[in-house]
Amino acid sequence: MGDLSQYWKYGCDEPEKLLSVYNWSASVVQASDEGANYGRFTYKLPARDIQDAPHYFFTQAIYKPPK
Repeated sequence: MGDLSQYWKYGCDEPEKLLSVYNWSASVVQASDEGANYGRFTYKLPARDIQDAPHYFFTQAIYKPPK
């Protein structure tokens, strides 16, 4: 059957935009940002404006029902 991880690949450079399509208001930080690395990311990730580079996001979102 192979490695299951091959079925779970997905990427999104701008999670805020993706979530806003579905009425979510999101704030996003990269895992290596100050206050979000939790001592695990000792190296700086590429800037967010560099697309197709490895990014790891922490996302907090609030649903905004349509009026």
